[in-house]
Amino acid sequence: QQFQRAEPLLDSALQDHGDDPKVLFGLGALRFIQNQTEQAIELFRKVIEIEPDNVSALNNLAVLLSESPETRDEALDMIDRALDIVGQRPTYLDTKATILLLAGQNEAAADLLETVVAGPDENPVYQLHLAVAYARSGRNEEARQTLAQSLAEGVQGHPRLRPHPHL
Repeated sequence: QQFQRAEPLLDSALQDHGDDPKVLFGLGALRFIQNQTEQAIELFRKVIEIEPDNVSALNNLAVLLSESPETRDEALDMIDRALDIVGQRPTYLDTKATILLLAGQNEAAADLLETVVAGPDENPVYQLHLAVAYARSGRNEEARQTLAQSLAEGVQGHPRLRPHPHL
């Protein structure tokens, strides 16, 4: 309901500032939350046209593109661009690993997530994704252990946990 009240304001901002990457990004993020995928993709593409190094837009576009097998290669290209810009940041590595999982590249995803989980950024969502990669790779005992650790560290209530429709 709050989104409905914001719509006229957002439409006005888009008309008045349609080339402002912050406005485009904000509206793209809203469309992402609203599951209006095509509109979100279009808005993030516009942000990237204006700011080619906007890693948040690259990441969000990669996540959205990964939902369709037809655009998964482009999703990998987008997240690789983000990683080239910012280096091996856990959030972006996790996005790449999730895309690899969706593409059936389970061992590659597990390898990447092992690196992420071994790093200093303690995020139980990364462990949950690693558990999925292990399970899909047939590494069931490792999957159980990693899932248990993720649950023990509070993944269930984690604000970043948003179920992916294809995982």
